[in-house]
Amino acid sequence: MKIGKTMKSKLLLFMILHLFFIQAFSQIRVALGDFSNRTSSLPYLDQFEKEIPEFLKSSFSQSKEIVLIERQDLKAIMAEQALSMSGLMDSSYAQMVGKLVEAEYIITGFITEAGNWIRIDAKIIRVSTGLVISEMVRARSIKNISEMTELLAHNLIFRLTGENEYKEKIVL
Repeated sequence: MKIGKTMKSKLLLFMILHLFFIQAFSQIRVALGDFSNRTSSLPYLDQFEKEIPEFLKSSFSQSKEIVLIERQDLKAIMAEQALSMSGLMDSSYAQMVGKLVEAEYIITGFITEAGNWIRIDAKIIRVSTGLVISEMVRARSIKNISEMTELLAHNLIFRLTGENEYKEKIVL
């Protein structure tokens, strides 16, 4: 059976579109919320409330499995609905917001001090079920914030996609 040029072109176009849609719909849609500073004695940690999500954003963008919902879009929709970013720590609130922005997961968290440790805790909230998975990194000094956020990003990506392997800790 002989296939004409038009038919070959249509078949090729169909195959390309099929691959595009399979890839687009298999990616995980993630919205990043803010990370709050829960220490009253360390106000200098306030700067990391916005920096941690930005670092996670740049790390997540390296994964082909994750599609990030822009924080500006998240904030705009929340402002339109008169909602607060600080409420994202509550999983039922996060579910509602996640549905509004069509996210599968919302990641939010906080920075705190526990004894002599600086901790960053993150919550991955599955929008469809409210299931919460927690991830935590800690270090003795804020000087290690880059390493902490790098490890946190690595493990969050692993939890979402299974990419790479889970890292228990790194020695600083």
